[in-house]
Amino acid sequence: MTFLTKVHIQDGKERTYRLLSGKPECFKVIEGREYAIFSEGKIFIYSRWHKNEYGTDIWNIFVAKAASPGAKAIKISGILPAAQLLCFTEGKHYSSKLLKLIRKAEPDRLQDEFEVQRLVQNVNMGLV
Repeated sequence: MTFLTKVHIQDGKERTYRLLSGKPECFKVIEGREYAIFSEGKIFIYSRWHKNEYGTDIWNIFVAKAASPGAKAIKISGILPAAQLLCFTEGKHYSSKLLKLIRKAEPDRLQDEFEVQRLVQNVNMGLV
């Protein structure tokens, strides 16, 4: 039996939940919500952005691996049931820097756990 991780996708004016990288098995609508479906071990990058009347309110980018049975996984908002968190950014400053790196990177590099962690470390160290 394959263990599946569901990632909530939503595109709106005040909230956007977007897949920035990753190769899902498929997309499904479940109870009126769209999800990207990942099989165990697949790496993906997920952005959650909220705005208020002043602009960006919350912006997180999660670099995660679809969990497998017995793996240490945590609950991340928008990811069901849970995922292994490789790294994440919080706030406009760090998230915008990581997004720049993601857009510059070759898609295959974003599937390698070591390369993804290196990208985030560069952001956190201010090397961008």
